[in-house]
Amino acid sequence: MRRYVSETLADHHKLDRFDSGNQALDTWLHDHARPAQAMRTAQSFVWHGGDQVIVAYFSLASHLVVRVEQQCPTEPLPLQ
Repeated sequence: MRRYVSETLADHHKLDRFDSGNQALDTWLHDHARPAQAMRTAQSFVWHGGDQVIVAYFSLASHLVVRVEQQCPTEPLPLQ
């Protein structure tokens, strides 16, 4: 039975081989998780098999951004 370690994302964790199959989630982990953690806008937790290679993650954020489909992309988005 394989056991995984759960830790707060740190600089020594290897993100380069992580591929969830969802491009948006992969991009967020690779490009935004560490900066968001440094700015204290999100906290990310990762799982690895002891080799620091990430196999899963989740992030917690204290805010929410709602996407709105625009009728006309040149018009500004309404504030809610």
